[in-house]
This record gives sequence, C-alpha cells and structure tokens, in this order.
Amino acid sequence: MLAIYTPQRIGGAPTFRALFPVDGVVPTNDAAPTVSGDPVEGQVLTAGAGTWVGAPVSFAYRWLRGAVEIGGATAPTYVLQAGDVGSQVRVGVIATNATGSSTEALSLQTALVTAGGDTTAPTLTGALTIGTVTSSSIQITWPAGADDTAVTSYETSPDGSTWTDRGAVLTYTFTGLTASTAYTLRVRAKDAAGNVSTPALSVTQATSATPTGPDTTAPTLIGTITTTTPTTSSYTATCPAATDDTAVTGYQYRLNAGAWLTITAGGRVVNINGRTASTTDTLEMRAFDAAGNYSEPLSLSVTLAAPVPTNEPVTLEEAKLAARVDADETSLDLLITGLISSAREQAEQVTGRSYVQATTRREFTDWPTADQVLHTYAATACAITWWDGAAWQTLDGAAFVFAPAGSATVVAPAVGASWPPLGAVAVGPRVRIDLTAGPADPSTAPDLVKLYIKAMVAGWVNNPDAVGRSALTPNPMFASLLDREILF
Repeated sequence: MLAIYTPQRIGGAPTFRALFPVDGVVPTNDAAPTVSGDPVEGQVLTAGAGTWVGAPVSFAYRWLRGAVEIGGATAPTYVLQAGDVGSQVRVGVIATNATGSSTEALSLQTALVTAGGDTTAPTLTGALTIGTVTSSSIQITWPAGADDTAVTSYETSPDGSTWTDRGAVLTYTFTGLTASTAYTLRVRAKDAAGNVSTPALSVTQATSATPTGPDTTAPTLIGTITTTTPTTSSYTATCPAATDDTAVTGYQYRLNAGAWLTITAGGRVVNINGRTASTTDTLEMRAFDAAGNYSEPLSLSVTLAAPVPTNEPVTLEEAKLAARVDADETSLDLLITGLISSAREQAEQVTGRSYVQATTRREFTDWPTADQVLHTYAATACAITWWDGAAWQTLDGAAFVFAPAGSATVVAPAVGASWPPLGAVAVGPRVRIDLTAGPADPSTAPDLVKLYIKAMVAGWVNNPDAVGRSALTPNPMFASLLDREILF
C-alpha cells in the first residue's frame, strides 16, 4: 500500500510528509518533535525527536528559519546566529525505518529570536602555584583572569570533570585527598553570563605521605578575616580556610583578648552581637586539629557604626510646650525625649506606618516566593545579602525589584534574572532582606500624628504615677486622632 503524508498548517500544528513512500508501513509521527533552549542569539537549541510508530531505526534533522532551510544545520543541536534574530526557528525530524521509508515531522516554531548578551569567555593565563601540601590536602593559587565585562568567580576541579564555583577568590585548598597520590588540579574563570575560560589552568601535584607518630603540627591559617558592614551592635565575621597535615577540626574566635570560643559545627562564620556603637573590637580567629594543635591567630580591628541621631516628628521643645514644662533640666529633657519616642512607636503600632526612617531586617532559610509579602509599608530602599556556602554575599541592586503590595512589600528577581543558588548551612538563615521605610525628614509626619504624640507625652508627664502603673499604655481618649492613618 502506498502511503503519502502531505504538509499541514505550516506555522501551526506539526507537519508530516513522506519523503520516500513504499508499500507497507511507513514511520508515523505520534507526538510532534520539540525544540528546547532559549531563543537568544548564541544560545543552543536542542531537538527532541518526538514519538513515532512504524519502527523507525534512525533520525535525521534539518533546521529552518521560518519556512527556509538553514544550510548546514543538520545536527540535533543548533547554535542561534545573528541572522536568526527577529525570526522564528523550528526543526524537521526525518524518521527512517528498516525498509528505507522516511517521514518528516516539523516542530512548532520558537518565539522570535532576540539578540544575545555576553558570549565572550574570560581568559585565564599564567600558572598555578602550589602552596601548602599535606597528606590529605593541596593548596593552589592562581593569577586573576580578564574578561570583556568582568570575571565574577573561579571554578576548580580535582579531576577535570567535576567543577565547583569558589567565588571571587584567587586561592583554594583541595581537601579530603588520598595520601601519596598525584592529582591534576584545574582552575577556570567565569563571568556573570556563565562563560568560562578555556583551556583551564592545570598543575599536577602529589599529596604527602601519611604522618606517623603523634600529631604535633599545627594547622596553617593564612589570609584575612572578613566581616559584613558593622551595625551599631553587630557584625558577621568569616575566617579563611586553614590547612593541616591531617585535617582541620574547627575554628575559634575571641574578642579583645578574652576567652577563646569555638564556632559551632566546625564552621568558619560567627555572628557577633551585643556590641556597643562607635567602639572598636579586636577580633582574633584561629584553627585547630583533632590533636589540639592551634594555628597562629589572625587579627582584625572592627569598628561598630555610630548611633543614628534621634530625630522624631515632635521636637523636645514642642513636647515640653504641650506638657507645660518650662524647666531646663537635663534629666527631665532625657525623660521627655524617651517619651516622644514611645508615643511615636505606639502611633506606628496602631497605624501600621513608619514616621521615622528605619531599617528592618528579615531573615529566611530560602528565597521568598512570589506571593510572600514582607510586612513593611511603603519601603524606600531594599538591600539583600545571601549565604553562598562560604560567606555572605551582597546581591546587586539591579538583580531584584521591590514594590508595594497593599500595606506590605514584595521582593522578586528582576525580569530575566533568578535568585542565585544558596549554600548549605547547618542552622540559621541563608537570606537577609533589609527594608528601609519611613520619611527621611520625620517633621513631615501628619499633624494629627504630631498631636497624638504631644497629647500622650503631656499626659504621661503630668501623671507620673499613671506612667509607672500602666507602663506607658496608650490612652484611648487620643486613639481617634489616628483613625485616618490606620492601614489595616
């Protein structure tokens, strides 16, 4: 029986045509071929053969730009060229069975191909330098790479097949190696677009023999302690990785020559809290092994941020006038200043708004989802840091957006971007989002809010016994002043 398949609805549903029909069964397409990959210049498209009946034994491919065949494009993959920009691309899959009968099926067309971004790979030249070598580790150092935009990180491989991103560092220690064994270690540079340098730099080095007798060799710790930007009371410190002739067991830290404290779970990162604004800490960190040998400590001076000047919607003079206080006493002024802040905070709790500029940190174990709201109203700034497995990284402001969602705020990746992969952590957050809200000039607060603050302060000042009993409880007589400001 002669079977003929003719083209149907080019540009719409899949198209079938028999190229060499013969008597008997011919290959028949049951599910159309597919095209995967981003329709962007320089990206690779991959053809899926689809599902066939009629016992095909081989497949051939031809790529088309619209309805025009692309010369020489006959592989299962196709790299989009500049000439494809503005067009749609599809693939034809030709199935052939054992009798020589062939049938072609066309995939649906891609979206319009757009111009590509950065396709230029970084360059990494020079030589790898061997550092400390033990029976289980080898340290290497490499020169900085170059790129037409910027080198963002480096990848290492102990075997040439498994690659791991190490971040923007120029040294790494391979650990967990076998004693008296030669390894060919490799490094390559990577840019933000994911392009990697070729060829990779490589060096061959053997680990030392397994030591005998008691371990008396202390770990080696080189590099610099790094910290996040200190706040008025806290910062996060990261110790560089140490090496040892056997293995590094853990890390310790101390402040201002105090007692040494061990970082939990063998980690190298510690959160320092409860510090005093505008003071300077001397932070030391060191490594130790199972035998109790300690490395020479690294030291870093860390200065805490200065306190932010207290600015409120109501000035001290305005509050004293409302309370009919004309005395000029430092202790009384300090008391009234504190009462102003308390009254303003109560107004914020009632209305859900901010009347002074403040930054609130929210911490997560994973990236927020698209429908997850952060309860900060009218945020004016957003900063995001994330844990990459070795250190806290600051996310570029162009990589995300934040916007109001009713009385809250939502945060999402920028168009065309995605959240970077998070590193593993034994316990604690992996994402920190700092939202700033409130006016830079607190004096712009609504008059009714100012009136509420002054009324509350006047009531507290003139009834000190009630203050002590009620612990600055809001006065319901004045609550109606805030009705127009309430968000929820």
